Amino acid sequence: MNHDKYSIKTIDSEMLYKGKILNLRKDIIETESNKKAVREIVEHKPPVAIVPIDDNKNVLLVRQYRHPAKQYLLEVPAGLIEDGEKPDIAAMRELREKIWLFFKKPLGLLGGFWPSPGFTDEYMYCYFGTDLKENRLPADKDENIEVESTPINRINKLFKILARLLMQKP
Repeated sequence: MNHDKYSIKTIDSEMLYKGKILNLRKDIIETESNKKAVREIVEHKPPVAIVPIDDNKNVLLVRQYRHPAKQYLLEVPAGLIEDGEKPDIAAMRELREKIWLFFKKPLGLLGGFWPSPGFTDEYMYCYFGTDLKENRLPADKDENIEVESTPINRINKLFKILARLLMQKP
């Protein structure tokens, strides 16, 4: 198998929808085996996620309603990077909007990942930090967020359980 990104060719691309935070595009591609295929792609503004750890070694999480899931979800604070904004600056802004705190020390970059690469170009940057200080920014008007703290050792246990589940064969 040829893993050269140039071996996949885009034959045609059509913008189906343009929205505030995402666009929907249909591409016709030519695969490595010279077959044509249709790909529906969600173009999404890049987001940041932040893992804030307080002085008591708790991870601060946010509970908020997510309409696509039709339920309240517990998540790390996250949000979109604004046009022209650097990811680390967006992370600081989002943290101030979501939980009214910011880091006195620079953020550490955990890395980044493609949450759903089968249909979206979204790439999420993940940061962590300690040494928090209160510094409020107005929340987004359409968000109603509750902040919850969870001991970091509980999070570590959850990651270990998740890792075991992900390694299981179906």
